Amino acid sequence: GRSSYVTLEGFDPSALKILLDIIHGKTRRVPRSLDLEMLAKVSVLVDDLECHEEVEIFVDIWLKDLPSSPPSEYNRDLILWILISSVFHRTALFNTATRTAILHSAGPIQSLELPVRSIIVGG
Repeated sequence: GRSSYVTLEGFDPSALKILLDIIHGKTRRVPRSLDLEMLAKVSVLVDDLECHEEVEIFVDIWLKDLPSSPPSEYNRDLILWILISSVFHRTALFNTATRTAILHSAGPIQSLELPVRSIIVGG
């Protein structure tokens, strides 16, 4: 059969290392807290490589360390929250963040070229 392979160009090396440590069971190496930026980078990889289940328990840990709610104004952090909550199916968080984006965005919602579900992003 034809073997399939994934090219990992363009991904953040630190995010990739975190993900590989999780997948290979090297959980002691996995940081117990990530900033929003790094969690967003990990989210992009998880979405691309479809390894949500492996990472789920760490997402719970990482989210506990971040603010309990997304920003109440439209900014880059809000988009990252939408991305993270979308990838990890955090419905309440996703609804809060998208509501804020819809209410406070001056124009079409920018995706910052991140894989935020295209259904909510203005074309």
